[in-house]
Amino acid sequence: WCWTRRSLHLPFTEAWLGRPDLFLSTIYVTPVVRGIPVVMIAYDLIPLRFPQFYGQDQPLLIPRVRRGIERAEAIIAISECTKRDYVDLLGADPTRIQVVYPGVDRRFGPPVDGAARDAVLERYGVRQPYLLYVGSLGPHKNVGTLVRVFRRLKRVRRIPHQLVLCGRAAWGREVVDAARDLIAAGECVVVDFIPASDVPHLYHGAEAFVFLSLYEGFGLPPLEAMASGIPVVVSNAGSLPEVVGDA
Repeated sequence: WCWTRRSLHLPFTEAWLGRPDLFLSTIYVTPVVRGIPVVMIAYDLIPLRFPQFYGQDQPLLIPRVRRGIERAEAIIAISECTKRDYVDLLGADPTRIQVVYPGVDRRFGPPVDGAARDAVLERYGVRQPYLLYVGSLGPHKNVGTLVRVFRRLKRVRRIPHQLVLCGRAAWGREVVDAARDLIAAGECVVVDFIPASDVPHLYHGAEAFVFLSLYEGFGLPPLEAMASGIPVVVSNAGSLPEVVGDA
């Protein structure tokens, strides 16, 4: 509260941190320290782009980010798109921002164990062929549009696929409710929170990965899907063209 709301220095902060040479903040919160340089990692500014999705949290977040920018000696942005947002929307000095892309975990790669993949698919009630989405089911991810398009493809094109949504159902009740008919018919599966070790198998078994997000600061799932060697369909929004390039 003292750091993020009032920019107050707390006694003994430096001693508590252990007198580091550098403090790297991996979130928007940065401490008020004396004699210790602070570097902040800058993620997306979706709350500014789509404030309607964030309600009463948005007014609290933006001042916190501004204070972090003011206190940081340098800023690491996760994409050129995010860097532009920090400059255009918050007035950050572009010379203090360096772009460092996130990397993809090495477990995402060509499939090596078909039996293990098949066991994972069976465990979650997934049958091939299927189209896959991985990520939050929150509103800016635009998963509702994916559900509507998939329903149309089933009706008009008669595609044989399932739609597999890998994301927390509790964070996307509207999406789950909109897909009730598809779920009841066995044409859509919502895979709730699962072990990280199971996620690569979902990628490897998919015929394509679809990510229609309205905006991303980076967009790690498309990168994971590309590393897994499956076709990727993304929206032309935010950093996504930057992430997938001409792949």
